[in-house]
Amino acid sequence: MKKNKFFLFIILIFFQPFLWAGESRLEKDANKAFNYFDFVNAIKLYERVLQKEPENFVVIEKIADCYRLMNNMVEAEKWYATLIEKTEITSLTKFYYAQALRSNEKYDLALRYFTEYISFANKTYAKDFIKKQMRWQDLLKSINTISVKNLLELNSPQSEFSPMFYRDSNLIFVSNAKGKNNLIDDWTQTSFLDLFVSRIGKDKVEPPKLFANNKINGNYHEGPVTFTKGYGAMYITRSNYEDNKYKKGIDDKTVTLKIYRVNYEKEVDNWSKITEAFPFNSNEYNVCHPSFSFDNKYMVFASDMPGGQGGTDLWITQNLGNEWTEPMNLGPFVNTPGEEKFPFLSADGDLYFSSDGHYGLGGLDIYKSKIKFATSYCERPENLGVPFNSSKDDFGFIMDKYSFMGYFSSNRQGGLGEDDIYRWENKTTDINVNVTNEKGKKIHDADIKLICKELSPKMLKSNIDGFAQFEVLPECNCTLRVTKTGYLPKTFAVKVNRKSVNLDAKLSKVNKPELKLEILVLDKSTNEPIPGVALKIKSGNTNEVINSSTDKEGKLLVAGIKENLEIEVTASKTSRIESKR
Repeated sequence: MKKNKFFLFIILIFFQPFLWAGESRLEKDANKAFNYFDFVNAIKLYERVLQKEPENFVVIEKIADCYRLMNNMVEAEKWYATLIEKTEITSLTKFYYAQALRSNEKYDLALRYFTEYISFANKTYAKDFIKKQMRWQDLLKSINTISVKNLLELNSPQSEFSPMFYRDSNLIFVSNAKGKNNLIDDWTQTSFLDLFVSRIGKDKVEPPKLFANNKINGNYHEGPVTFTKGYGAMYITRSNYEDNKYKKGIDDKTVTLKIYRVNYEKEVDNWSKITEAFPFNSNEYNVCHPSFSFDNKYMVFASDMPGGQGGTDLWITQNLGNEWTEPMNLGPFVNTPGEEKFPFLSADGDLYFSSDGHYGLGGLDIYKSKIKFATSYCERPENLGVPFNSSKDDFGFIMDKYSFMGYFSSNRQGGLGEDDIYRWENKTTDINVNVTNEKGKKIHDADIKLICKELSPKMLKSNIDGFAQFEVLPECNCTLRVTKTGYLPKTFAVKVNRKSVNLDAKLSKVNKPELKLEILVLDKSTNEPIPGVALKIKSGNTNEVINSSTDKEGKLLVAGIKENLEIEVTASKTSRIESKR
């Protein structure tokens, strides 16, 4: 699937200020095909024009643009290079040429033309871009804890992209293979996009099938999708059409993308009718690729609406229940004069997205940025590098809530089709915990809490064998605490490397507390303390007897009293009566 196809029908086309002495009829026909995104036929017509007019620079550039928009960067590079050899070009054309060079892994030459593009771009953006692009070799250093696998069971010679988690270990994705109709999209000369679903088990991937019903998969483009928490509603990117009729914009030739909502009907176990429920949809610009925060309070989406940084930008809006707040642009740290799309908000609140306007390896690269939802502030994004990114298009990134695994799509070399879906896994390390008492007897149902700086807290209970196992990422700094009623708690500081960690938690029993018994004997009449009172203290549990007496303050302190001990105390004192003589 060509990367600009992700905007399906609308695109901003920049015309260079070349002067030409009028268009021939053939060139007008080529331009008409170009303007209607029929790039295959446009190229054929433009090449016929060049046979008669080999120095027609406008046509040369149009051919280069056609190949760029079809994502054929090998041919795009060739035609932009021909143009540069023959005439002066604008900064934007240099940017397009640099993109093609980078996609073809000619990084040093690409950097030269990116640098020449600075005069066109925002100075702050350009300075940061060039500084980081100079370090492109760092992005090729693969993260050796990450494994990436092509899901051959899902992919085809056509396009499969934008995976999304669905209930019960299912994965939903977008594809133009084996769709429900035979209609052809002029832009790509392939079938329109539909939604498919596949159940992915631990050792088996089930064959994909069309998702939901015909109301969801219509005659034109559907997808990508995202879901609210609990899968109560689905938000879907879709071509702007109703009853199989397109709704065109003001130019009468472009059809935009919109975000639609579909509710799940539990009673019939199906999805209800699609409704256009997002107030910022438009017939004049695209609104697409929604992603929810983990609590469903915020949505990030892609759009080329007015007020952006250029191309496609990422925007954020807050859900107030019955309405959405006015979208806010995520700003120049995230958005560029290029294309930013396919956002994904992780459970930790990080923003992942794809862009061709930041420093990278070529095409769309995947980036990560810290986001503060309350202020819509985003930090400068970080390129994920290899193996997530390549010199081609890498996009549609998702991850599970523990950051252990996920999926993305790419048209990188070695794939099965135009775009393929890849599964990635973080090679985790185990922390094995054995809980016993001081004599080595296994303790089950002990509470074990793991807190790592890099991960969300996790809680497990020891099993009948006193065992518990945590999966963590390498290079984590963690604290592990073991507690059990009747035992003293145990805490471990754990530095996780690449090998499994084994911990023996030997818990000591809490000794039952010994009490002190203080006896005070008072005179019943005067309430004064009585010294020298004989006391007999008898244990009701053991029949043990203690004989003693009160001190000069009328008190006796008895130590070593066990908890829950029954005690009987008898007091006596002999009175001496003297007679007068």
